[in-house]
Amino acid sequence: SVVSGGVRYNATYCLLTNGKIVNFKTQSRNCLRPDYSRINFPEPGNKYQTPLGFLPMNELKTKATKTGTAMEDVSDLNTYFSSTKVLNNRVYYFSGFGDYTISDPITFLNNVASNGSGAGTIVVAGNLHVNANLFYEDSKLIGKIGNLASVAFIVLGDVIIDPAVDHLVGSWLVLGNDSLEACLNGTNICGQFSTGNDTAAPTQLTVQGLVLARKFNLQRNFRQGLEAAEKFIYDGRVNVNTPPGLSSVSFNLPQWNGQ
Repeated sequence: SVVSGGVRYNATYCLLTNGKIVNFKTQSRNCLRPDYSRINFPEPGNKYQTPLGFLPMNELKTKATKTGTAMEDVSDLNTYFSSTKVLNNRVYYFSGFGDYTISDPITFLNNVASNGSGAGTIVVAGNLHVNANLFYEDSKLIGKIGNLASVAFIVLGDVIIDPAVDHLVGSWLVLGNDSLEACLNGTNICGQFSTGNDTAAPTQLTVQGLVLARKFNLQRNFRQGLEAAEKFIYDGRVNVNTPPGLSSVSFNLPQWNGQ
């Protein structure tokens, strides 16, 4: 939450921990739960099976291979994704490098084909550096709900956002390739979501979707009235048009009613 003068609060949240919640101020204690049991994170050790759901990682890679969307020689995702993209219910699997980049803006489009899908899953087997904005098509959807653009990113490393980026979309599952203990010890590639230090040019970041990560580095310094430096806005697309591989996970997410 953002505190100004020690009395103003402007975040909606629910904090669940398996220990004490300390050094945190809030106007309400209705959703502070320090007695919450730890939920294991999806990782190779548990075959990506946890109470949060199951991620079929092997099946996702197989599907990408069959459709020709498994890339082993591309480190910049824009080499494959143009400035606009219809996902068409495909899995895009990037491997072969330790670091990947989104260097130019991407707009994910609704699929106007009668039986087309606007959903898709992008798997990155390494760190992902996001250096440009990501958007959904800004137009009214005419057709079936399955035509709606809905993207998921599964990152087997860290997500590092450039401080100039101000808008992202999608369901982000930042899994890393190491353990929770590695994150606690400050080890990279453990599944960290870092928003970028914007000290030189304070910039608000809006994430339209959701983020699941082992560790959040909320680095923005933007301050303007009661506005938050980082805004995470759950839009429910993962529920209404679930990207490939996320059906089990989306079942356990909050349902969205548009209010």
